[in-house]
Amino acid sequence: MNETRVFSLDAEQWQFRCSHHEIQNPANHHSNYHIYFNNQNGKIVNPFIYCDLNKHMIATVIFKVTMRSVSLVENRVIRLAIGNRGIGEGVKMTEYLPVGSDWKTYEVKVQKSMGGPVRVGVYWYDNNPINIALDGMNTTISQKY
Repeated sequence: MNETRVFSLDAEQWQFRCSHHEIQNPANHHSNYHIYFNNQNGKIVNPFIYCDLNKHMIATVIFKVTMRSVSLVENRVIRLAIGNRGIGEGVKMTEYLPVGSDWKTYEVKVQKSMGGPVRVGVYWYDNNPINIALDGMNTTISQKY
């Protein structure tokens, strides 16, 4: 069977481990939102934002996220992560991915062999006060059977 199921991530599902975040959701719509975040002053070591899904997924799981830096920041990079929530083993992370001032879609995928809730996240590695922006309308989790 070659079936793909795609899930949107609601704004209220995101959790934050950074010094600043703001969700802009003008229509109060579950997937039409933007999240702005940074780690100004370096208050948090290894900052990231993440989303836990209570869906138990086995198969190929793909996390796609559309992001940009609000203003150009030289050498700004992110890494995407996906894995079972609460289990450090089996977490798949991308290489360092450059983030520019134009919207760009990034992706990480993992072949999950055991069920369990999924955690997806975005790490970044600077203390710049200029926000990184995430476009909720173009951020999804896919499951391919």
